Amino acid sequence: MLFSVLFLAPATAALAALGLWLLFALFWTVMVTPLLATLIAGPSEGILGPNIAYVTTEQMLQRISPNTLYSDTAIALLNPTTRALGPVFVSLRELQTMVNAPLPVTQSFILIWPQLTGLIAATIVIFVIAYVVFQRQEIRA
Repeated sequence: MLFSVLFLAPATAALAALGLWLLFALFWTVMVTPLLATLIAGPSEGILGPNIAYVTTEQMLQRISPNTLYSDTAIALLNPTTRALGPVFVSLRELQTMVNAPLPVTQSFILIWPQLTGLIAATIVIFVIAYVVFQRQEIRA
């Protein structure tokens, strides 16, 4: 909807929407995010192991993509044994004593609350932008 308002030709709007979808679906998590995380937080491996700043930066950049938000939400809802959606650092002793019981649905929704809020907020923001642009074009005509 946003691209149909921004571009006059329907073919241009469709190609722009397809290009943006391809960027987020294919290239964002594989190519763009690791490159940006390396530029921001340094290399992925440090002297003592994985660079925690790199891991958190990469995860933050990946969550810009709606595909990542949707897949995190689907994983947490469809697999109730999912405990976290980010990096988890536990000791071997804690790992041995953890019970792998499925989470109740309410706890799963609490786990995905940020992702769900991001998806809904992005949808509302894009709709509002498209609506404002559409109204300004209609007033001029």
